[in-house]
Amino acid sequence: MALLRTLLSAAIFVCVAGYAADPPSHAGKEASPEWMKLTVPGDNHKALADFVGKWSITVQYWMAPDAKPEASTGKSTFKWIMGGRFLEQTVKSKMGKQAFEGLGLLGYDSVRGEYQSVWLDNMATHMMQAKGQRDPATGTYTENGDFSCAMTGKKNRTFRSELKMPSKKEILHLMWMEGPDGKEFKAMEIAYKRS
Repeated sequence: MALLRTLLSAAIFVCVAGYAADPPSHAGKEASPEWMKLTVPGDNHKALADFVGKWSITVQYWMAPDAKPEASTGKSTFKWIMGGRFLEQTVKSKMGKQAFEGLGLLGYDSVRGEYQSVWLDNMATHMMQAKGQRDPATGTYTENGDFSCAMTGKKNRTFRSELKMPSKKEILHLMWMEGPDGKEFKAMEIAYKRS
């Protein structure tokens, strides 16, 4: 079994290496300049550059529409991965007395023309997935997504979020979530200060 895994890994490596060495082709045609342009970071990726760095965070979150806010503080880091195609975010904080760790990916899909994000943390087994757009006038990223919610048992609980930079030294992240009545309520607010 170990030998089979090794051979399979080698075969995958050879395929990937061959793909990277030669421009991809489709139906016997070489990749067009337009096709290749869609595979490399562009202006929509570069718009994310101001997030890169280390941040101190203050978090407020509401477990239900009528709940009192709970608060925590922590640290977050944004860095480029995959040759500037994606931003990786890590967070270390506390929720109550429990240590909190989170990992997010944010990128721009050049084919679909949309920003996409994935979030996962040590408080659940789901991955939150969202997509949205950036308003060039305000620099605000707005996205909509869903996740499976262990607290409610709902398989597709929806959320909406906004990410904006009032200045290059601060970020504000707001999130609204679907409540028990189906209406959205403010569920989280994270204030970032550049370290």
